[in-house]
Amino acid sequence: RSAGREGGEGKVAVSSHRLDDVISADSKVCVLKVDCRGCETEAFLSGAKLIAAGNLQVVQMEYDHSPDATKALETLRELSPKPWQCIMLPVGLSCSGADLADAESESLRDVWDFIVSGVTNDCRASKLEQLAPATVGTTYHTDLWMVHDDTIDRLRAHPSFAAAAQRLADAALKRCDYSEERSSDAGICVLLCHRFSSLEEAQRACDGQPACAKVLRVQDSSGVLFELRGELLDTAAAGGADE
Repeated sequence: RSAGREGGEGKVAVSSHRLDDVISADSKVCVLKVDCRGCETEAFLSGAKLIAAGNLQVVQMEYDHSPDATKALETLRELSPKPWQCIMLPVGLSCSGADLADAESESLRDVWDFIVSGVTNDCRASKLEQLAPATVGTTYHTDLWMVHDDTIDRLRAHPSFAAAAQRLADAALKRCDYSEERSSDAGICVLLCHRFSSLEEAQRACDGQPACAKVLRVQDSSGVLFELRGELLDTAAAGGADE
């Protein structure tokens, strides 16, 4: 098919193949990453036999809460013989090989905090819409990881998951001190960039999220609102209210 070049002129011809033509239905697939710029539904349909066989362990896609993304997610669910659970991770969350090698690193701990906070048992598109910000920007999306019950059970049994779950439970009983400062680093979305109407409400929510490092003041057409943000993984976390 023809595909437009981003940032350039004209078109370039590329070859495309159906998933069912290149991967046999009885294959054991650890991870299927789907990033087709709006054609995810067609990609899933091209692998209908593979998906129906139930041998996919993990599916990852960028979910921007658009009609195309909703259709793709529901297509995957309809084709699958087993239900999916979702892990919604913020865009920009990443870790290096060095982070993974050090099980006690602060960066890896932050990743586990986001994983635990992002688990949702209900992976229907209608449920995910309830978790999205009221106003979704054109560049907003989450990294959506879909797994089956056996995979999520193994994940929950991991010591780092258990430790992060305990940090989340402990955070519900803590209250943080905040100071106001200016920063050019917006940080990574916590709670999917949900916007709070008051600073006090946002601070209470930040207190209960181990991954939250600061409250960001934002201005939009409705006035001043507040978002929860985490630090980039190569910086140290510190509580504060950024402007």
